Amino acid sequence: MMVAAEEGISIVPGYSHPWDIGTENVVFLPLSGEEENEEILIAWRRDNDNPALQRFIQKISNE
Repeated sequence: MMVAAEEGISIVPGYSHPWDIGTENVVFLPLSGEEENEEILIAWRRDNDNPALQRFIQKISNE
Protein backbone atom coordinates (compact mmCIF):
# COMPACT_ATOMS: atom_id res chain seq x y z
CA MET A 1 0.00 0.00 0.00
CA MET A 2 2.84 2.42 0.78
CA VAL A 3 4.43 1.68 -2.59
CA ALA A 4 1.15 2.34 -4.37
CA ALA A 5 0.80 5.61 -2.41
CA GLU A 6 4.33 6.61 -3.53
CA GLU A 7 5.45 6.62 0.12
CA GLY A 8 7.94 3.74 0.04
CA ILE A 9 9.68 0.91 -1.75
CA SER A 10 9.69 -2.80 -1.11
CA ILE A 11 11.86 -5.80 -1.84
CA VAL A 12 9.79 -8.96 -2.14
CA PRO A 13 10.55 -12.54 -3.15
CA GLY A 14 9.67 -13.48 -6.71
CA TYR A 15 6.87 -15.83 -5.69
CA SER A 16 4.94 -13.06 -3.94
CA HIS A 17 3.84 -11.03 -6.94
CA PRO A 18 2.40 -13.22 -9.72
CA TRP A 19 -1.13 -11.97 -9.10
CA ASP A 20 -2.69 -8.63 -10.00
CA ILE A 21 -2.53 -6.41 -6.92
CA GLY A 22 -5.11 -3.98 -8.29
CA THR A 23 -2.98 -0.89 -8.71
CA GLU A 24 -1.58 0.68 -11.84
CA ASN A 25 1.43 2.50 -10.40
CA VAL A 26 3.34 -0.46 -8.92
CA VAL A 27 6.09 -2.08 -11.00
CA PHE A 28 7.99 -5.26 -10.19
CA LEU A 29 11.62 -5.35 -11.33
CA PRO A 30 13.79 -8.45 -10.89
CA LEU A 31 17.08 -8.12 -9.03
CA SER A 32 19.95 -10.16 -10.39
CA GLY A 33 23.64 -10.62 -9.89
CA GLU A 34 26.17 -12.81 -8.20
CA GLU A 35 26.95 -12.77 -4.51
CA GLU A 36 24.82 -9.73 -3.85
CA ASN A 37 24.54 -8.67 -0.24
CA GLU A 38 22.10 -6.21 1.24
CA GLU A 39 22.24 -4.57 4.62
CA ILE A 40 18.86 -4.55 6.31
CA LEU A 41 18.23 -2.07 9.10
CA ILE A 42 15.35 -1.92 11.53
CA ALA A 43 14.26 0.83 13.88
CA TRP A 44 11.83 0.92 16.77
CA ARG A 45 10.97 3.13 19.72
CA ARG A 46 12.93 2.19 22.85
CA ASP A 47 9.84 2.60 25.01
CA ASN A 48 7.80 0.11 22.94
CA ASP A 49 7.18 -2.85 25.25
CA ASN A 50 5.11 -4.90 22.79
CA PRO A 51 5.96 -8.58 23.48
CA ALA A 52 5.90 -9.41 19.75
CA LEU A 53 8.48 -6.70 19.08
CA GLN A 54 10.69 -7.99 21.88
CA ARG A 55 10.56 -11.54 20.46
CA PHE A 56 11.32 -10.24 16.95
CA ILE A 57 14.35 -8.27 18.19
CA GLN A 58 15.59 -11.31 20.10
CA LYS A 59 15.18 -13.55 17.04
CA ILE A 60 17.04 -11.27 14.63
CA SER A 61 19.77 -10.60 17.19
CA ASN A 62 20.54 -14.33 17.25
CA GLU A 63 20.91 -14.61 13.45
